[in-house]
Amino acid sequence: MTSISRRYTSQEYANALADFAFEQPNLQKLLLEIQYTTQDTYTFFIRMATESTEFIEKYLTGNSEDFYSQCHRAADRYGKETDKAVVDIAVGSLYTYVKAKFKEGYTKYSAALCILKGAGKSLQLATVHQRIGSNLIFQDQNKEAITHLKKSLAISLVSGKPFEFIALQAFSSMGCTLTKLGRFKDAEKYHFVCLKRRRKIQGKNHPDVGTTLNNIGLMYDQKGDGRLALKYFQEGLEIKNKSKAPDLSRVASLTNVANACVDVGKLAVALNALDEAEEILTKQRFPQPYLIAYLNDTRGKLYFQQGNMDKAGEMFEKAARGREDVASGKTDHVESLVHLMKVAVKKGDNAKCIKTGKTVLSFSDDVIKQRPKSHFLTECYDCLAKVYNTMGDDEKVRDTLTKIKTELLRLEYLYTRDCNEGQAVKIRQQLADIECKLKAMSHTLDEVTNLKTV
Repeated sequence: MTSISRRYTSQEYANALADFAFEQPNLQKLLLEIQYTTQDTYTFFIRMATESTEFIEKYLTGNSEDFYSQCHRAADRYGKETDKAVVDIAVGSLYTYVKAKFKEGYTKYSAALCILKGAGKSLQLATVHQRIGSNLIFQDQNKEAITHLKKSLAISLVSGKPFEFIALQAFSSMGCTLTKLGRFKDAEKYHFVCLKRRRKIQGKNHPDVGTTLNNIGLMYDQKGDGRLALKYFQEGLEIKNKSKAPDLSRVASLTNVANACVDVGKLAVALNALDEAEEILTKQRFPQPYLIAYLNDTRGKLYFQQGNMDKAGEMFEKAARGREDVASGKTDHVESLVHLMKVAVKKGDNAKCIKTGKTVLSFSDDVIKQRPKSHFLTECYDCLAKVYNTMGDDEKVRDTLTKIKTELLRLEYLYTRDCNEGQAVKIRQQLADIECKLKAMSHTLDEVTNLKTV
């Protein structure tokens, strides 16, 4: 098990996967043997839990929860507090990466950290800081995530070869959270360092290289460069397909490819990618609710582009419910709510648009904190302005346009500060359009006032 797991994260990935396919029945039985552990065999099982966590959670999910539960009980009888911490890290990873129960995962990681932080620097300490950082990214607590990821890197980068893999994971997580915060230059550095190191250590066609390319695509997508985003999404997916990456990893890449294709109008390609992703998801025991929600949201965007508002609304509703269950009020949830507002505008459902808009705006402070360069608030206000204009409520239209202007000025400052001139120019064009609308409204109001005076 440890031999296969070790090779699984190296350039010997293909051989490790082949050996696993042959040994899978025996390895599943091996996990069940933990219930019969004794003082003599205890160390063997704890070592397995320590060294094979990622492999177990990806390929032996069905037996993993019981295995870790038995390990924890065995640690009470035969082990040390640090052994319990190792098991808590493994269970935290199971909750985070397999079951998408992020709060439960964070609780387990925190329990492990309480034990490990008093025992000095170790691989386990570097690991738990990286895992907490990754967990917090899922919850959109990005600034808090960076604190833990820096601690992980501070340990792993000066501790030699055994720490290489956890350093790679920390580099990747740092790139992801910096992307969400809109710090694209910093994110780019971490992602490309990660890519270079992964190719050197794991080989050019390892699934983790595909994941890193996918994350780089996400960075360019957030930055507003759809062409580069699609390029990296497709490269990442190609490597994942070649290397027989885990199914859920392929689903993430397929949905990213579909999302980028919708944005550039390649709807047929997007539909094929979504259908393939959905087919994979239907076969999963733990299909990951956040991936299902992302797939539904992307399918909703496709229907929206096709002009099918009923189907688009149905998909966005499903996505909003799924994202709310995973992380209510976080940016992904808000994204689907804004998409619902756009459908409501198209269908002339003013009441629904206004009601959904109020929900979005109740999360505005968190959205700005989580994703400072997100455009969801301006999109929300834009939908409201259109609805108020349809209703003939000029006062609310002017107030909403003023709020759009304030939000755009905030975004212009951020993009100008980061020398992202492409996005800054787009923002200035939007500002000019808003100024024209406000001036036109002011002129109209003046004329009405003059007529009343006469």
